[in-house]
Amino acid sequence: MDTETIRRFDGHGQDDAITAWMRASLNALVTLMERVAPGMRGSVLLLDDDGVTLRNGAAPNLPEAYCRAIDGERIGPAAGSCGTAAYRRARVIVRDIATDPLWADYRAVAEPFGLAACWSTPIFDAEGRILGTFAMYYDEPREPTAADVALTETATLLSANIITRARVARALRARTESAEQLAAALRQRETELRSSHARLRAALDASSTSTWEWDMRTNAVDCDEGLFRLFGVDPAEASGSFELFVSHIHADDRDRVIAAAQRCARDGGEFDEEFRTVWPDGSLRWAVDKGKVVLGDDGRPRFLIGACVDVTDRRVRDAQFRALAESIPQLAWMADADGAIYWYNERWYEYTGTTLEDVRGWGWTALQHPEHVERVVERIRRSFDTGEPWEDTFPLRGRDGRYRWFLSRAQPIRDANARIVRWFGTNTDINELREVEQARDRALAAAQFERQRLYEVFMQAPAAIAVLEGPAHVFTVANPRYQELIGGRDVIGAPVRDALPELLGQGFFELLDDVFRSGTVHSERERVVRLDKRGDGVPEEVFVDFVYQPLEDAGGTTFGVLVHAVDVTGQVRARQEIAAARVEAERANRAKSDFLAAMSHDLRTPLNAIGGYADLTAEGVYGPVNDAERGAMERIRKASDHLLSLINDILGFAKVEAGRIHLRIADVAVNEVVSGAVSMVEPQAAGKGLSLHARLGADEIRVRADPERLTQILTNLLTNAVKFTTTGAITVEWQADEHTVRIAVRDTGRGIPAEKLAAVFEPFVQAGRSAEEQRQGVGLGLAISRELARAMGGDLTLESALGAGSTFTLRLPRGA
Repeated sequence: MDTETIRRFDGHGQDDAITAWMRASLNALVTLMERVAPGMRGSVLLLDDDGVTLRNGAAPNLPEAYCRAIDGERIGPAAGSCGTAAYRRARVIVRDIATDPLWADYRAVAEPFGLAACWSTPIFDAEGRILGTFAMYYDEPREPTAADVALTETATLLSANIITRARVARALRARTESAEQLAAALRQRETELRSSHARLRAALDASSTSTWEWDMRTNAVDCDEGLFRLFGVDPAEASGSFELFVSHIHADDRDRVIAAAQRCARDGGEFDEEFRTVWPDGSLRWAVDKGKVVLGDDGRPRFLIGACVDVTDRRVRDAQFRALAESIPQLAWMADADGAIYWYNERWYEYTGTTLEDVRGWGWTALQHPEHVERVVERIRRSFDTGEPWEDTFPLRGRDGRYRWFLSRAQPIRDANARIVRWFGTNTDINELREVEQARDRALAAAQFERQRLYEVFMQAPAAIAVLEGPAHVFTVANPRYQELIGGRDVIGAPVRDALPELLGQGFFELLDDVFRSGTVHSERERVVRLDKRGDGVPEEVFVDFVYQPLEDAGGTTFGVLVHAVDVTGQVRARQEIAAARVEAERANRAKSDFLAAMSHDLRTPLNAIGGYADLTAEGVYGPVNDAERGAMERIRKASDHLLSLINDILGFAKVEAGRIHLRIADVAVNEVVSGAVSMVEPQAAGKGLSLHARLGADEIRVRADPERLTQILTNLLTNAVKFTTTGAITVEWQADEHTVRIAVRDTGRGIPAEKLAAVFEPFVQAGRSAEEQRQGVGLGLAISRELARAMGGDLTLESALGAGSTFTLRLPRGA
């Protein structure tokens, strides 16, 4: 409440202690209610003496500009929440200021300050007169709960108590000042004072203040009838005396009051006591009595003149305040001016399990945690000494021996002279809130740790990683690999268009914009990007695999893009070089095949002639030949045939490599082709004493193949089995499924070592064969067979182990 408002409320310009107390109390009350209802901002408006104008009373957390704007507004049927509540004399709930018609003329004032809801309740005194309003503001539209309504009831009762007490104190002060002025005038103008005494008594009798004068020498008390009534004495039946009035003071207060009066009689000074009077019917009244000593002619105290005020109503309101304190969920207590606690509410006793005698004065320190008690006592003593409000947080032991955390506050209560007469404090259980806050802090710490760890992972990742935030794609993270990729440039804090201007026209800026806008992942492989890595303005071509991953916050809103890139320039260049080398190798291979084909053709002609002339000579065409000559001719014929066979293999392999082999694919009966191949090789097997078996299947099974080439493959496999098997058996069997026919040729030969299996199908290789065996061919049979199998849509594979024989499996597509 600002000074000008105080002046308007007081009716004069003196910002005295009572007004200061009222201001502090209202502000403290509003602050307390705001603590009880988080998110709420409270306000107390005071009704002016004209009964229609509202003035700012207390609003510690509302904007000052808003408070100034509504100061002096008049109440009415559509005057916002507070003006309407005062006009209707009833609570007004405005859930949404933006739409409620009561705020039509005030909406423009509230909206700039984010005020969205306002509930206002009128404040009444004991006689039902409106003192003002208590309002609760929120920054979002909302309806009050039952707890909110109960809180407003508490706030209005406490506000009424504060405002009424301030008015009573102000009246008491005014009357006390009048009494002091009267005493001073008595010394100077005693005759004039006595002549006007009747008028003064009449005026005071009309109020709640009684005046008196005690003659210390005679013990006679000269007073008005109001004093008799306050003490429950009929003025018609008694005369005033010190003993009379003292006898009607409550026994528990009497000695204290007498001692104070005797002290004034002895030493002078002021008299200021609050006590109870006992009426004849046993009822009690509370009184506040103040007086000053008047010296006699001898300079010694002669008279004690003062005024006595009936404060029973105030004490009733104090009792009501205590009842309200009993109804709040917090622990509450009151202490005297020195900080010694003399009252606790029931919530305190329920939680601590103590009695008043256990914790009276400073006994509450026994419930403090040993690690905190020294700090807590030091801080609260400082507040008690300075009069400043106190606030602290500490654990307090409950009746079960366990500690819970409380937020504790205390406010000083001052009298009309701004002197602290007592303290009012509360302890609010925040144990769950503290645990939630600690859990939140732990979660934040864990998130920060994870963020730091993720950052370190980014920094150490073998890929180039960067984070771009906002629609301008500002760099916030760029790991060393990313900086290496872009030539070591420092890009943190710079938008991508400024940091990497050479990307303009390459499509990357547009891709980033699209990913940020759509929230869709984008990835590419081996994308060419031209980067000015040397900083000389000449971009260098780089190949990258990259991903643009949108980053979303907890609400699902895209706030950035994660860039993950791998420089694959080396791999792409190497593959290009390999491809070029492969082209060159294929060209050379074709040239070799062409050469071999030509050479084989040129060699076959003379070899056929040699064989032919050897046959003619052996048959005696050119004359008689003896047995030795005939044997020589036969050896020439065999050598010629063998050499011709080798040349045919070379020519066949050359055709396969050159892709000039022609296949006539048809559905071939498996049993027929297998039986034919076995019958051709049976004489060779029988000649070596080997067993040759064929395990046939269903006659209707067909295989898709060139019959001649299939027979060539099977004959080659069987011939090799006979050639490289010394004892045992050779078996041919086949199996078929829905799509494939598998023909297996097994022998009991010596087998092939595992390390040489991969070389079996290489041209001109005879793995695992003896020197004598290797002289029987050039090692092209298996290479040609596998290439023929693959050309027909199948394959030829080998399983073998040293000493366990070999199994060749021919796989071909199944026929219809």
